[in-house]
Amino acid sequence: MMKSTSKSLLAALVAGSLLSATALADDGALPPVQQADNIAYISGGIGSDEVAAIKAAARHYPLTIELAQASRTGGVFVADVDIAIRTAKGKKVFAANSSGPFMLVKLPPGSYRVEATLDGAARSQNVTIPARGSRHLTFVWPASAR
Repeated sequence: MMKSTSKSLLAALVAGSLLSATALADDGALPPVQQADNIAYISGGIGSDEVAAIKAAARHYPLTIELAQASRTGGVFVADVDIAIRTAKGKKVFAANSSGPFMLVKLPPGSYRVEATLDGAARSQNVTIPARGSRHLTFVWPASAR
């Protein structure tokens, strides 16, 4: 009985170690949290590991911004996009440049206007961030924008 319990404990410890290593590897794919105008955000999404990590982390952020450009094959992700967020009254509360096609932003609840600018071509959308839950905005530029 003792031998069986020891084997079970060892198996559980090995499985736990493997799960911890997997979790740490997943965390390593997530770009670092940054601050702009006292608002935390993550920007990235270059490579499938980073995309998966960002999509998994999105549930912890009230706003997900996705950036793409039309192409003959449907669309491609873009980076190096300037993001500016203003309150409904026009006060700028956030400004940062995306280092990838996804940006997760920890905005407080409220109504905002989000502007994304790629190579001088601006797109904007209004969004209301709820007290609970999240919102996802997608910005798409025509093929001629880049």
